Amino acid sequence: MLLKGRRAIVTGGASGIAAATVRAYAREGARVASIDIDDASGQAVAEEAEPEVAYFHCDVSKRAEVLETFAHCVEWSSQFHSGDG
Repeated sequence: MLLKGRRAIVTGGASGIAAATVRAYAREGARVASIDIDDASGQAVAEEAEPEVAYFHCDVSKRAEVLETFAHCVEWSSQFHSGDG
């Protein structure tokens, strides 16, 4: 578990290399917020590794969406408490 206790935000996490990155980070112990505009695929990737992965809809070309989504990601990741100490 190389990334245990770490947090990451992956853009484009619904498909391709980014989806593989989401899966790999989660497999290595990271808490991952995956953002994309493809809700069906994004949710499917997140469901593979719940509760370590959550999907958030966000169009990264829209500044207001990015700021709002980032705030949601931070809130989500701070709700996670590991039992390791």
